[in-house]
Amino acid sequence: MNACSQDFYGNTIINSTTGVLLGGGRRNRIHSNHFVNNDLDIAFDNRGMNWMADYCSYNCTSPGHPNPAQSSGCFRKALEALHYTKPPYSTRYPEIVNIYQV
Repeated sequence: MNACSQDFYGNTIINSTTGVLLGGGRRNRIHSNHFVNNDLDIAFDNRGMNWMADYCSYNCTSPGHPNPAQSSGCFRKALEALHYTKPPYSTRYPEIVNIYQV
C-alpha cells in the first residue's frame, strides 16, 4: 500500500516474499486476510520519516522520491492543489486540515 485510507481485506496470499507492504499513512486497515507460507506477511516502514521526509515536509524543496519519474514534487503542494482544507476532504478527513501544524 502506498496511500492513506486503504482497506486491504479478504485476500489469500501464498508463497510471497512480502504479502503486504504498508509504507505509512493514516487510516489504513489490513484485516480478514489469510497468509500462507510467506517470507513476511506484513511489512511496515516509515518512509515519510526517512527517505521521503523532504517530500512530506512543509517547506519541501526536494522532489522527495529517489525516482523523479514517480515524484510529483511536494506532498503539501499536491494537497493545496486539491484544496484539502475544504470539503469534501476536510469533512471526510478532518485531521488533514491541521496536518502541518505542530
